[in-house]
Amino acid sequence: MLCCRLPQAVPGPVIGRTADIVTADGLPTMQVDGVVWSQAIVGNTVYAGGSFANARPAGAGPGTNLTARANFLSYD
Repeated sequence: MLCCRLPQAVPGPVIGRTADIVTADGLPTMQVDGVVWSQAIVGNTVYAGGSFANARPAGAGPGTNLTARANFLSYD
């Protein structure tokens, strides 16, 4: 019986995080039950539009503390 040993991948160097790196970190911002397709910032207010029905504050569990929103909302 023949067996093949595949080469092991060599991990890349660890680099510091910069603003242009995308991560899966939790963010301290509102959450929606759909998708935000576009955002605009005016002063300290963010306006978000997309395909969603509800929003909840950062850290709230799914389905809790919901505020009805019809595809558009704003937040500080």
